[in-house]
Amino acid sequence: MKNTLKALTFIWLSLISYGQENIDNDNTIEEPQSFQVLVKNGKTHYFGQTYKNQKKGIGTEFLEDGSIRTGYFEHNTFLGEFIVAPPWHLLDVDYEFKRDMPFETFSIDLNIKREIDDSAYFYIAPFTGEINGVGFYGGIQTQGGGYKSPNHNTDGSSFLNLGRIGIFSRWGIRDPNAIKVAPKGRCESSGYEGDFVSVRNRINWSKGTYTLDIRNTYERVTIDSVLHTYVEMSIYNHQTSELVSVGKLAFPGTKMLLGKRNCMFIEHYSAYEKIAEIPKGQITLSKIKIDGKLQNINNVWDIAEKNYPIWARSWTDGNVIQMQFGEPYTRTNYGETPRFYFNNIKE
Repeated sequence: MKNTLKALTFIWLSLISYGQENIDNDNTIEEPQSFQVLVKNGKTHYFGQTYKNQKKGIGTEFLEDGSIRTGYFEHNTFLGEFIVAPPWHLLDVDYEFKRDMPFETFSIDLNIKREIDDSAYFYIAPFTGEINGVGFYGGIQTQGGGYKSPNHNTDGSSFLNLGRIGIFSRWGIRDPNAIKVAPKGRCESSGYEGDFVSVRNRINWSKGTYTLDIRNTYERVTIDSVLHTYVEMSIYNHQTSELVSVGKLAFPGTKMLLGKRNCMFIEHYSAYEKIAEIPKGQITLSKIKIDGKLQNINNVWDIAEKNYPIWARSWTDGNVIQMQFGEPYTRTNYGETPRFYFNNIKE
């Protein structure tokens, strides 16, 4: 999850390189792969990683009987189905505002067009960016939980599964004073993704429309001699008219500044899974507002990891972002770096 924040920082430094670097094209031991679509009898036969027009690496093959298979290939031979190792960002959509934005509130509408099963480990994160230079993210998960007490590392509190949740996390701190748990909510302070604090609460989300909102509460706390302000995340369910607080986290400073570059992502987490079992669906992210005013977004890119199949796609309609996921998508216009495929979907 935190890798998204790193990608936001470093992706632009690597966009100028394509494919695997520093490999001799005549070296048959270290053969450089590149993304390619192979056509047979006028139809797409395969797309994925190749070497000299042969299937080599990770890709999807379309068979004559109409079936498809996604997995590993070596010199045109299918070696086996792809197994997803978590966490996997199926797709990141990276965008920017015209400048760093002071805010009282920052909100995004999320429309989920298809049910996602309770057994999945699926994270939809409309929020990923920086507040006052501190990395954060927020969204909804199919399975999650946490601890009742911010002091759980010292008071022996037990972890409680909540089922479907809203989650709001920030990095660079472990201090329990940076956490305010919502009514019936849970939290966590840990270091397995770098030092972070996080708040969570049960959200009975499903197919439908939700508004995710973060806001400056003007509640102050001093941590390590630095004045902080609590920022609260809430989720409004348009189907039930219910508003639920996910909880509050402290950020340094008194005025909140949202970084210019932001990201949305979809992620499979926690469990190893066959690629065919990843849920299918489509989401729409719209009405991106700061202090109640609709915002223009620009320089929008979708970014996918090269060591996984291309299992999602995105496109824009003005300032609306669509993301579709859960099956292979043939694309011919990807750029490559050593780690990512990328595609500009809005200038």
